[in-house]
Amino acid sequence: MAGGSPSETIVTRACPRCHAANTDAATVCGACGASLAQVPACVKCARPFQPQEVFCPQCGTGRDGAPPPARARVDRVEQEWAKVRAALEDATRGSYEIRDPLGRGGMAAVYRAHEVSLGRDVAIKVMSPALLLVPDAVDRFTQEARTMARMKHRN
Repeated sequence: MAGGSPSETIVTRACPRCHAANTDAATVCGACGASLAQVPACVKCARPFQPQEVFCPQCGTGRDGAPPPARARVDRVEQEWAKVRAALEDATRGSYEIRDPLGRGGMAAVYRAHEVSLGRDVAIKVMSPALLLVPDAVDRFTQEARTMARMKHRN
């Protein structure tokens, strides 16, 4: 509220450079002198975009509101691995309790699990479904499993 009547409101907007409050009618910032021409801002976090920026450096959202391509790809990968875990839980229900993911790479994911019948913790490695179409990938994965099964270690 300012000036005359109690219903009069002054609309303010922040300077894109120094974030000082300015009246909506101002064309330059009263604090730093920066131009207050309408600057496109991030739809997610409201940070003003610099002319060269395609994605917001604060939250990663694109000028058009879309997530950056890498984030979208990561989301798809996470969704695919969530399906793999669900299938693993279904396939091992009653025999193993799938617990925490231990690691994941390009070829496989490893989960900590509990073998119900023997009451022990085990690691279960699951091959990436994308590799099922790669020649010899299943054979290499099976050979690695055989090699690990022969291994003797106190842990």
